[in-house]
Amino acid sequence: MHFYYSIDKVIFIQLTFLFLVILNKNKNKFKFLKSNVAFYL
Repeated sequence: MHFYYSIDKVIFIQLTFLFLVILNKNKNKFKFLKSNVAFYL
């Protein structure tokens, strides 16, 4: 159960960061996020 909770927490943080990036419309941060997601996947 703890394993799935940790995964959910990481995904939540990633989605929150993505939302903030879209809100700021910062292309550099968006590219950084995409490379970050690719690294984790």
